[in-house]
Amino acid sequence: PVLALLSRAVQLLAMLTQAAVAEADLRSDLVDVLDRSECYGLVPLMISLLLSEGKPKSSGGPKLPQPVLQICLMSLKTLNAAGRSVLQALQASLSKNPSELLHLMNYLLDICT
Repeated sequence: PVLALLSRAVQLLAMLTQAAVAEADLRSDLVDVLDRSECYGLVPLMISLLLSEGKPKSSGGPKLPQPVLQICLMSLKTLNAAGRSVLQALQASLSKNPSELLHLMNYLLDICT
């Protein structure tokens, strides 16, 4: 139930981001929301979901539930869409807590290689 709710919430964020990207008038609102919410809180969400299983012990990586993978993929797509439209605002928001982002990227590279 919780993963389903998170999945729907991230889908809503993705749709809202796409709408803001498509409308030039909404881009300033997108910048404001990214700044205030630290990128919608997607980086800490992905860290919580992915690292709950711990570090990968085998070269194949941990077996993650499908909803977790869907939430993380949609989160990354949402951040990508925001970055394509308002890159400087996204970078500024992500740079507020660089250790979280580095931790996430390190984990993703570990399980993808």
